Amino acid sequence: MQIRNRLIPLIYRMAASAGTLVALIFYVTALGPAWRALSLCSVQIGYALAVVLVFETIFNAIDMRHGIRGMAAGFYMPFKLPLVVFCMAAGLLYFIDTIVFYPIEFGAQGLIYHAVLLLVPLIDYLLFDEKGTVKWYQALSAMLYPTLYLAFVWARPIIWPDAELYNGSSGMYPYIILNPRNDFFLLGSVGGFLALAAILVGVSFLNDVLAGKYRNREPLI
Repeated sequence: MQIRNRLIPLIYRMAASAGTLVALIFYVTALGPAWRALSLCSVQIGYALAVVLVFETIFNAIDMRHGIRGMAAGFYMPFKLPLVVFCMAAGLLYFIDTIVFYPIEFGAQGLIYHAVLLLVPLIDYLLFDEKGTVKWYQALSAMLYPTLYLAFVWARPIIWPDAELYNGSSGMYPYIILNPRNDFFLLGSVGGFLALAAILVGVSFLNDVLAGKYRNREPLI
């Protein structure tokens, strides 16, 4: 389903951008020092999502001069699509990791924030975005972010050896699985990296299918 009505996505994006910012602020506050929160990829992705939603709201509002009926203006799809994938991956991994393995650390702020990451960009993409063509190599180029993130995570203990994020043997790393001494290090880091790359390529092909499916269709609303 794709809604070709500029007013509905405008209202949604205004609410979504405000909701994302509020959920992000509460979650970051609950994590403690800002430098600790910014070490988490889910927080970094949340900031990117909030910025994209604000810009989409602005573009959408400007586009209203063409009338209510029609496709709402959106963000550059080769950037937006990988962001949707990253948001959903961060949300899913949080629920799997925290609820299944560390339920004692499960809090309302984390629940709400990661539910926002999981649902808000997906709904916006499915209902309001015009599915422009995203080449597989464009989607794959988004892996630059995970590459830089991993490089930062592994370089940080060397550059700032006394700046622990958490107490314990893996306190220098934002995620236990990224600790080179962890038994599942290769599976979690290398395997996860390759899986994410494969998902991005697969989603880019799915996006092209949806782009062709909805092209030249009558508006639903």
